[in-house]
Amino acid sequence: MEDRMKSGAARGSRSRGVVASAPPLPDALVRVCEAARHGNYFDCLGIGTDASTTEVREAYLKHVSELDVMRSMTKNDGEAAAAVDEASRIAGDAFAVLSDPDLRLTYRRALLPAEGREPWRS
Repeated sequence: MEDRMKSGAARGSRSRGVVASAPPLPDALVRVCEAARHGNYFDCLGIGTDASTTEVREAYLKHVSELDVMRSMTKNDGEAAAAVDEASRIAGDAFAVLSDPDLRLTYRRALLPAEGREPWRS
């Protein structure tokens, strides 16, 4: 019995002495966050620029369900939870813009290169 207690105490002391580093973010979360931060709204939802409003909605709902799974997996990791929240906010913004035909047209025009246009002057 004492041997078990000693080994248990030794295990406990080892786990307390080592500083646990945060586990790496899941690959799916990294992909979503990168698309949200550095891509455009189409990249964020994983759709083409010619996607219909129905395809935008379906992609958004799929994206939200994936983020909900990631949120439950990362609820104890502050950094990962913040990344999920950020990706969720950006996905909501993407859906709001891409599901409205007028906002979507304005957004697509903003993505076009400014070829042949004079720079804006103050």
